[in-house]
Amino acid sequence: MNKKNLILGGVLAALVFFAFLYQVPYKNWQKNHSRPDNFLSGINFANVTKIEIVKNKDVIVVEQKDDKWLIKDTKAFFVSPDIITEVKTGLEEADKAKVALASNNSDNKSNFEVDDENGTKVKLVHGEDVLVNFMIGKATSDFLGSYISETGSEKTYSIATTLNRVFVRDDFF
Repeated sequence: MNKKNLILGGVLAALVFFAFLYQVPYKNWQKNHSRPDNFLSGINFANVTKIEIVKNKDVIVVEQKDDKWLIKDTKAFFVSPDIITEVKTGLEEADKAKVALASNNSDNKSNFEVDDENGTKVKLVHGEDVLVNFMIGKATSDFLGSYISETGSEKTYSIATTLNRVFVRDDFF
């Protein structure tokens, strides 16, 4: 091998290395950098002491009493442990789920059913502190996700988990 071939081989190896750096780590960073933050991440269900759900002006408040969940303003009506397990699992899935921006415009909230008229308002509380306050809208077009919006925000997101199944249910009401 002569010196010219060795130099050309080194240049080729450097170009392949830089192409790899551009295609894999940089593209992944670029893709994840523009992805919105999941405002439901970091919610630990063990810290939740009260759940408030509002749908069509019907309000249900569920409070933790020892290991059970009592429906507020009742003497001894407790929520089924299976339902609470579904809520916990749904929030764990939402914590890990991918979130994509569906709309920046608050005028589109009614299209996604995350407005006060059509949506389901969910508030998770720890003591007196509100952990998260958000609206759940309709299912995404593939029925594998839901549209959500943080209360007070103009943005609507699609989340890759079915929160409607967890919080929009007749057995809560």
